[in-house]
Amino acid sequence: MKKQKNKTKFNLGNKWLRLIALLLFGGAISYFALVKANLLMPLSEIPEVFCLLSCEPEEAFHPAIEGDDFLNYEQALEQVINENFAQGEISILVEKAKLRLTVFQDRQPMKSYPIVLGSAPEGDKFHEGDRKTPEGIYYVRDLYPHSAWFKFIWLDYPRPESWREHFQAKLSGETN
Repeated sequence: MKKQKNKTKFNLGNKWLRLIALLLFGGAISYFALVKANLLMPLSEIPEVFCLLSCEPEEAFHPAIEGDDFLNYEQALEQVINENFAQGEISILVEKAKLRLTVFQDRQPMKSYPIVLGSAPEGDKFHEGDRKTPEGIYYVRDLYPHSAWFKFIWLDYPRPESWREHFQAKLSGETN
């Protein structure tokens, strides 16, 4: 009789271990799927998001551009940009209020384009689906054709600063 009691205890312990392993595995898979969909922040960004390392504000990356005109609008980009540029020399500035995108080479404005934004572009983006354009310094992940516009620019959004602003907006009640 005693041997059977010990065997039952072992089976219960084994079942609990399997259940815990299954929950951990399922949770990990779910977490990585949510990170890939930009619904959760990656663990590596937690120190930056919660200012555990430092929370220095971003400096202005581009100089201010005077006026509302489009720079070198009639010329092709290849005509105004130096062909022998190093990677990292090219950057873009999107001015939402002026509906303008300006290409910079070595922090000098070279060419401007008119742009189209979401249906509610005013203010910063807080969450997916708010139809706003993010504000801040981002890096271009990819460019690809779009059926309604010439090109679509895929940014490395959200970044740690974006997550921080999202959490601050949630805490203050600005967003759900």
